[in-house]
Amino acid sequence: MKKLLVIFLALVILVCASSCGETNVPDGGKDSESNFGSDSETQALNDPVCLYTYEIKEEIIVVHETEDGRRSTKVLRYPEIIRAEDSTPMEEINAIFRDIAEKQFKRNVPDVDIYIIEDTIFNYEVSEVEVMLLTNKLVSVKNTVYSMSSNASYPSCPVYTVNIDLEKGEIIEEDAIISDFNLISSAFLAGDFSMVSGAEDLLENTNYEDMILQYKSDYASYPEVYFTPDSLGICIDLVSALGSNACFEIALADISDALMIVPTK
Repeated sequence: MKKLLVIFLALVILVCASSCGETNVPDGGKDSESNFGSDSETQALNDPVCLYTYEIKEEIIVVHETEDGRRSTKVLRYPEIIRAEDSTPMEEINAIFRDIAEKQFKRNVPDVDIYIIEDTIFNYEVSEVEVMLLTNKLVSVKNTVYSMSSNASYPSCPVYTVNIDLEKGEIIEEDAIISDFNLISSAFLAGDFSMVSGAEDLLENTNYEDMILQYKSDYASYPEVYFTPDSLGICIDLVSALGSNACFEIALADISDALMIVPTK
């Protein structure tokens, strides 16, 4: 009977461990004001069961309609985080997601007023929202956009990411995640990152060096960053003819020295 109890408890621990992550803060970041969650070097979750769940919200808005009935639209999609224990929406955090989706529209369709005046038709859509990691401390989201106007040769399909500290209700900027961008750049140039999305023939038309050299830590210019339970992802901006973006991932264990935040299983 005691043996069966031990096996049951072991199974429970394994299930709990897989449902949420821990947060490790390397030495390089433990004295920073931007620390994630705690000043301790290693901060484990108190409760291995996630307190949060989410659903994807959608807003379809007709921005402009021409006299002949053609419409310009924007479709905003973003996650709404909900506390699983009491189903109360996290209003401040969800407002951040909605605000960022709107700002990305303005960033990617900067000529919207001119388009309307000239009756140029455009369609902007956050076509895919992926919650890559959700723990009691961190949510990491990857958003893919599809944007096309009637006067463009190619659609624009940028990716933007959002990382939020769920304890503080604040966005975690890339310079609070990355402590040594040179290490990340070196690993990228060495081919240590695996490509997870992008044009199939991308590396026939560009190379690792051209992709990464557009980013400089001196100017706080970083690629979009996201986390999965066991990897760091970066999304590289590209011209529309090359697909607008490509995303690459590397195991957290292989790049942790370059990071101030390292969520792990």
